[in-house]
Amino acid sequence: MLTSGRRVRFTTDEIKRHARIGLEVGDVRTVEEFAREVERWALVMSEVRPDVVLKLEQMLRESKSEEPGKADSAPHAPALRDTSG
Repeated sequence: MLTSGRRVRFTTDEIKRHARIGLEVGDVRTVEEFAREVERWALVMSEVRPDVVLKLEQMLRESKSEEPGKADSAPHAPALRDTSG
């Protein structure tokens, strides 16, 4: 990913790699657009594969706890809908 201020640009290989997991970054041009795309992906994944989102959340928490001074700020994961009934 190439950055210039708040602007971003992905290489062709990066676009293909992100597409493999469902992120559509071909038209993303700013940090804010990238954040919205990741949020959209996380919300879809929480509906379709909540286990993947929970695993990602756990990995983020573990990586934060390994960084000095970061353990207090837990990442925000999208709320999972109760689809059991």
